[in-house]
Amino acid sequence: MRVCVALALLALAGPVSAVKVQLRPQTPELEVLVQNFLKELSSAGNTLTLDKSAGPILALGGEAAFNPDLSARTFTAGTDRRIEFNPAGPLPLKDALNAELAKELGLYALTPEAARLRFSGADLNGDGQIDTADLAMLMGNFGQTGSNLRGDLNGDGHIDDLDLNLFSAQYKLP
Repeated sequence: MRVCVALALLALAGPVSAVKVQLRPQTPELEVLVQNFLKELSSAGNTLTLDKSAGPILALGGEAAFNPDLSARTFTAGTDRRIEFNPAGPLPLKDALNAELAKELGLYALTPEAARLRFSGADLNGDGQIDTADLAMLMGNFGQTGSNLRGDLNGDGHIDDLDLNLFSAQYKLP
């Protein structure tokens, strides 16, 4: 995933309680819009908060001129990803930011339920559902160790019974 997301999971089978979304807004206006975006996607038991220590840089304007039909552009400069917003773009800044952050965070919809599923960790394929396809991905990686493993729901570097317990607490029979 392009954005670093730190998930704070409760012990063993608890639901997601807090998600720190790493973004670096460069202006107070962008920071307020990001905070509002995260607040609108938060729900009971799933609070999204801003962590400005890492993640893509969010800037209003840029060094190069914008195409007037473009609301935002994303590029990598060195080791930093940048999302620059066109202050005179075709969309209001809030709408442009919401659209870009939805793409960046892999949200299929801008709803608290979509955010809960996305950041639960159990929606491994990012389709907005926690289902047998996600279980298949978890089981396909079962027993692996390392970093950034798809299915390491508790973030301990191992895909094991603890991850399976977390998954089963979030999976609902159809």
